[in-house]
Amino acid sequence: PVPVAGSVDSERLGRRVDAVWDDRRLGRNKALAIDAFGSSPQPEVARAGGSGLMPASTTKLLTAAAVLRVFGPET
Repeated sequence: PVPVAGSVDSERLGRRVDAVWDDRRLGRNKALAIDAFGSSPQPEVARAGGSGLMPASTTKLLTAAAVLRVFGPET
């Protein structure tokens, strides 16, 4: 069985992403999609989805680890 952490507060998560999205240290070429496991087909948060950037699985894992470290899990 897969443990379920609960629902994701998409609005809260979106506000947190927006708070850092324009940080120049992130560079100009970026895109983001956060999709909670077992949620609807639409991502909870998406930015620059039509940018055409290719996702990198390794980068996604590192990004997820960094986000969990900074923001912690949803409670």
